[in-house]
Amino acid sequence: MGFKQIVFIFAILVFIAIYIVGQSDKIASKLQAHADKNYIEKNIPLHEKISYFNIEYCFWTAKYQYGLTLIEKYLERYTKEENREKTQYIKAKYYDAMLDSRKASEEYKKFFEEFPFSKKAEKAKQRYMEIKSYL
Repeated sequence: MGFKQIVFIFAILVFIAIYIVGQSDKIASKLQAHADKNYIEKNIPLHEKISYFNIEYCFWTAKYQYGLTLIEKYLERYTKEENREKTQYIKAKYYDAMLDSRKASEEYKKFFEEFPFSKKAEKAKQRYMEIKSYL
């Protein structure tokens, strides 16, 4: 494969990535609409996975405000301990990414107090201490 072909393929990949990030609001909204439409008061694993995936998708595409809205909805709907743990941790990461140190520290503290035996509890406690040292 020649240099021009590699540059062309790279340019196409960059274009696709930009398009996906640019369309992230629409993609996230459609995913959530699907989960909302098919949500029944029972704890349906597929819809729970779609909702959690959407939360992570919003985090990686920097749609923080919408993602926080999805987190609150998720925590109201689903009760599975393992997923609530991941959701609480990513909520702290959202505030951290938004540079809202006070809320991030509160959420990290809430996480390691609520889930002291989690694999991420030590990491959350460490991040909490780092943020607290700057406040």
